Amino acid sequence: MEFDGKTTVRPVHRSELVRVIDAGTLEGLMSERIPTYYRAPASIVKDLQSGYFLSAIADTLARLPKQDDFRDSHFGELLAAEFAVAAMGLKLLYSKLRLLTAENSNAYKMDVVMYDVSTDPIELVLLEVKSSFKVPQSDGRPANHHKSIYADLFDSFNKYAKEDLRYDLTAARDRLSDVDEADRDRVADALNMYGGPPVRYAGICSIDLATFNEDEAAVLATRKNEKLFGVDLLCVVEFAQVIDATFERLDDVRRAVLEN
Repeated sequence: MEFDGKTTVRPVHRSELVRVIDAGTLEGLMSERIPTYYRAPASIVKDLQSGYFLSAIADTLARLPKQDDFRDSHFGELLAAEFAVAAMGLKLLYSKLRLLTAENSNAYKMDVVMYDVSTDPIELVLLEVKSSFKVPQSDGRPANHHKSIYADLFDSFNKYAKEDLRYDLTAARDRLSDVDEADRDRVADALNMYGGPPVRYAGICSIDLATFNEDEAAVLATRKNEKLFGVDLLCVVEFAQVIDATFERLDDVRRAVLEN
């Protein structure tokens, strides 16, 4: 994005995510992908190989949140991770959602830890994610994202301390078995480097497309921060409806395998 007449200190990229394309939908894609963020695919495969097909599905879906507020906040992080894979060419090391101790809860520290195979040595990319589920006001008032999630993004990066980074790097080492086997040795080498692996930061904000305001978004490029990072702004068509439809699909499956 370009903001005429304003001094920018970081790149900001804006993407529009449509809800329906050809024969597919965004909620269809996300309902396929979401369970793998709560439970490692290798663990699911292990259960399937033991001959318990429905149990493997039930045990995985049981980890998903049931309360709407947790579903909303989790979805923003899941969408950001999927975007990072599809559009930014990154790979998932782990999502903090695999650290949850209960189905309706939140973990702390950085939201998603990715890695970049195009760098040598491999760089870790730490994603901080903020989402707003506001819809356009009937009286035309702006969403004021610059006073809420955009401001929250900068606050989170400023509060992220060395101790938090150590926590995330330790969690990454503990989850090397979740990394693609082809990348595992390179990721392990990076994590075991003296002084720690190369790390860069990225911010992702998700909003309903209809609430986008260029003047509000300018703060993402112009506000100074202690950490260097770029920002991707995801503008989702019918954001709240996509979330509801995604979890409705998963609820249908969960009821089928857990209640029968």
